[in-house]
Formats: sequence, structure tokens, C-alpha cells
Amino acid sequence: FGLSGYLYGDDGLAYFALLQRFVVDYFQATYERWSADDHAELRDFSDRLRELLPADLPDCTSEAGLREVVTYLIFNATGYHEQVGGGIADYLSDLRFAAPVVWDADDFTAALPARNTLYQGFMLGVLTNLSMPQLGEDIGWLFRDPAARAAVERFTASVHAFDAEIASRNAARQQPLLTFAPRCMELSVSL
Repeated sequence: FGLSGYLYGDDGLAYFALLQRFVVDYFQATYERWSADDHAELRDFSDRLRELLPADLPDCTSEAGLREVVTYLIFNATGYHEQVGGGIADYLSDLRFAAPVVWDADDFTAALPARNTLYQGFMLGVLTNLSMPQLGEDIGWLFRDPAARAAVERFTASVHAFDAEIASRNAARQQPLLTFAPRCMELSVSL
């Protein structure tokens, strides 16, 4: 990553590279060369993504552009979403990272949020923390095409190897970072 001591970035870029290798492998295993002219739906998909998403996405009517967009979407639906959504944020592994709530000891009830706010927070927490398959679980059986299944099985093996790499990195760290540990990530956004 180039920034000394920015361990989140190092782990995140390593995870992103793992996803890039998977997407390239999957495309090579399952897609024949094609022309964007033959895929009007890809042009519409690409245009709509660029309207909806805040990121400056490439045009996904070329194979390279589509691979980049798919990698970006997988990254955001797994590691990045889990971190931002609070599912595995590293402060949860050590309470010293949690920001304390400060209130006047004489007026504790005034510091509490309104009942509606508590209810909305509770519902949001329940609805966004549904259990989904973990990254690294065997999902090859979902793919009928033998080439696709083989690509997914190779990905699963590389996920397990990356998880061991993160565990090794964490053994040498003062505070383990779980943000991009595959054993802590789900396969999809659970909402």
C-alpha cells in the first residue's frame, strides 16, 4: 500500500487482489470472447450503474471493464460492507476501541435517545445482521457448469489461504485486525 503502519490498507488491498484474481479466473473459465455490440443489456446495465453508484465506475461493456466492476461490487458487498456496516469492525474485538458515551450522571435519562430512535436502531440492527453464508464456505454445488464450479472451488481454496495469511499477520500485531479476515465475512449483503 505504501503507507507504513496502515495495516487496514495492506489487508484491504491484498483482499482486493484476491478478488481480482478470482474474477479473472471465473471469466476465463466461463465466458467466450464477445463483442459489446452483441450485448445491449450490458450497455444499459453500465449506464444505470453509473447513474446509481457514487463511484466513478468504468464502462462495463468491455470484458476488462465488466471484470473491474464485478470485482468492485464483490469487494463492497463483502469486506467493505462488513466494516462500514459494523458487522466485524475491529473495535468490536477490543472494547478499548469503542467510543464511550458521555452524559451527566445527574441526568442519565435525558442523555438517552427517544423511544422511536431506539426502536429504529434496533430494527436496523436486526434487519442488517441476518445470517448469510460465510466467505469461504463451499458453494461450488450451486454452479452446474464444471468450469464455473472449478473456478469457485479455486477461489474458496484461495480464501482459506488468505484467511491463514491474515491470522499470521495478526499474530505479529499488537491488536488483531479482523476487517478483511474472510472467516468473518459473509458472501452477500444481508438485507
